[in-house]
Amino acid sequence: MKFSVFKSSRDINFNKALIIDSDDHFKELIEGYCFEVGFEATDKYNDFESAWLNMQKTKYDLIIIDWSAKGSLAPSAFFNRLKLHPNFKNIAVIVCTGFKAKGDFRLVHEFPFTWVIEKPFPSALFQETLEEIATEMEWFKENKTKLSKLLKEVIDSPEKTEKVLASFVRTSKFPEKSGLIMGQALYAKGKYQQAELVYKSLSNLNRKNTASKNARKNTKFNLEFLTPYLHPLPKQTIKA
Repeated sequence: MKFSVFKSSRDINFNKALIIDSDDHFKELIEGYCFEVGFEATDKYNDFESAWLNMQKTKYDLIIIDWSAKGSLAPSAFFNRLKLHPNFKNIAVIVCTGFKAKGDFRLVHEFPFTWVIEKPFPSALFQETLEEIATEMEWFKENKTKLSKLLKEVIDSPEKTEKVLASFVRTSKFPEKSGLIMGQALYAKGKYQQAELVYKSLSNLNRKNTASKNARKNTKFNLEFLTPYLHPLPKQTIKA
């Protein structure tokens, strides 16, 4: 179902939301916001562990999490599971926080299709945030073929990696997030050296980008210690 209240027609559909918060009042409030903008259904959970188990059998278009929710699984651990899992890493996420400096959640916001908003917030801000996420997702959808061709080019011709990807990252509408996606795709294919070059380009573009710095460290570790033994590195899976 398309958002009838959106300012413009979108090709990105949000039909079902997952809300995770230990505050029952807030869960009800957010559920109301979801229905206002056209969601057809929501599921609500008090803790991340229960929500994670349910995600194994239910498809969601948006996940809304309260960073202060309690439980055996911490919000940061849940978020890491999402972004590492091949089936969940591209789901839209809204992280709700109390009063925090922007820098505290810079790493979270650096990931694709992820937004951070401060509680409490009105319905209008919720809708505006969804607009921002939809714009980002729409751009990636429209440029999927271009991204795929670019990845194939650098995989087939490794010597072009740094020059071609650096040029694309500079001209992309979402340079840091698109670069992160490219690096992850190369990493998943065992192309660690090329992935490291992508993350290096991102670091040069923005030396404060924590996500690319962390990804580069992990990639360099594989280059230095694991590559001689693993060709390629076995695909990692996250178990609930």
